[in-house]
Amino acid sequence: FLHFGSFVGFLWGIISILSPILIGAMLAYVFSPLVSFFEKRVYHALDSKKKYRLKRVLSVVSTFAIIITFLVLLVLRLIPSALRGYADLMEMSNFYLDILKEWLFGLSLGKEHILSGYVETLIGYVIGLLDSIYAVFGKITPDIASLAGTLVSILGDVILGIILSIYFLFSKEQILAQFKKMARAFLSRRKFGAFCCSVRVTNDKFGGFLKGQLADALIIGTLSYICLSIIGVPYYPLV
Repeated sequence: FLHFGSFVGFLWGIISILSPILIGAMLAYVFSPLVSFFEKRVYHALDSKKKYRLKRVLSVVSTFAIIITFLVLLVLRLIPSALRGYADLMEMSNFYLDILKEWLFGLSLGKEHILSGYVETLIGYVIGLLDSIYAVFGKITPDIASLAGTLVSILGDVILGIILSIYFLFSKEQILAQFKKMARAFLSRRKFGAFCCSVRVTNDKFGGFLKGQLADALIIGTLSYICLSIIGVPYYPLV
C-alpha cells in the first residue's frame, strides 16, 4: 500500500494504452444484437445461397448506418439548442442578477431594525456568490478552448475503437474460438465447462439487462422529445 499511487498510475497508463481496444470491444458487444437481428430477420434469405460473408457485411453496414444516422440527427438537434441556450444565458445573466439584487434589497427594507443587519449580511454573501458565478461563466469559453487537445485525443481513441469494433463484429466467431482455446489450455476439462457456463449465464443476464435499458431509454427519450416539442418547452432537445 506504500506504492498504491504508483500502482494506480501504472494501471491507468495500461488502460489508456488499451482504451481503443476496450472501446472497440464494448461497441462490438453493444452492436452485436443488432447485427444478429439483421442476419436473422432481414438478410436470412442469403443463407440459402450460402453467402454468409455477404450477409455479415450487409448486417454490419446496416447497423453502423443506423447508428451513424441517429448520432448525426442527435448532434444536429443538440448543438444549436446548446449554443442558443448559452448565448441567451450570457445575454440575460446581468438582467437576472439585477432583479435578484433588487428583490434582496427590498426584502431587507421590510424587516425590523434588529433583523435588517443579518439580512444585509446575507445579501452581501449572496451577491458576492452571484458575481463569482457570473465571472465563472465569463471564463467558460477559454477553458473549453484549452481542452481541445484532450478532446482530440479522446476522439482519436473513439474512432480507432469504432474501426476495431467493425473488425470484432466481422470476426466475432473466430475471436470467441481463440478465447475458448486459450481458456482450455489453462483450465482442466471440468473447470473449463464451469467457466463456459458462467460466461454464458453472465452474457445472458447482462445482455438482457442491457437490451432492456437501451429499449427503455429509446422509448422514454422519444416520448419525452415529442411531448416537450408539442408543449413548447425551451431547449427541449437538451432535456
